[in-house]
Amino acid sequence: MLGVHPDATLDEIKSAYRQLALRFHPDRNPVNKTAEEEFKRVSEAYQVLSDPEKRKLYDLYGPDGLNGFEVGGFGGFEDIFRSFGDIFEDFFGFGGRRGRAERSHTGADVRTTVTLTLEEVLTGVDKEITVERRILCSRCRGEGVEPGTKIQTCNACGGRGQVSQRRGMLRVFTTCSLCRGAGSVVPHPCEACG
Repeated sequence: MLGVHPDATLDEIKSAYRQLALRFHPDRNPVNKTAEEEFKRVSEAYQVLSDPEKRKLYDLYGPDGLNGFEVGGFGGFEDIFRSFGDIFEDFFGFGGRRGRAERSHTGADVRTTVTLTLEEVLTGVDKEITVERRILCSRCRGEGVEPGTKIQTCNACGGRGQVSQRRGMLRVFTTCSLCRGAGSVVPHPCEACG
């Protein structure tokens, strides 16, 4: 997919990925669905080749060596940008190199419908709208746990969010089923907000 030699360095892989990602980026090809699919495939290839463990398995066993790994399956371009933050930060100016502890969770989009007449569109208008939004729970102050209790490190994965299993000579990492990749669990959820 990236057109690099099997013994390509990480810098060569990044360079090839940058060129192809720019070429197939959806903003440059807004009506071309094929370009969007190519962009996803190129991103998945980079995800495998830039990770030394995944690359080694791919080199030894081909695509079957990656069974059990989460490769691709992006929910949207935000997921792709999060996965490849270092690359996108380099040439789009966003992304980031934050660890899990620093990573913030984005909230849901707020949407509302505003009806305008043609005259209002042409001349402009100010309209007041009311939008419902969530506020911090007064009982737990947004922590999500019952007062007096704490969020605990997940015992199943030790806070890593992933568990490993040995399959023959391979070690396969999967998302922890207990904490669902968060690395922590809430033993006593807040009774007021859940």
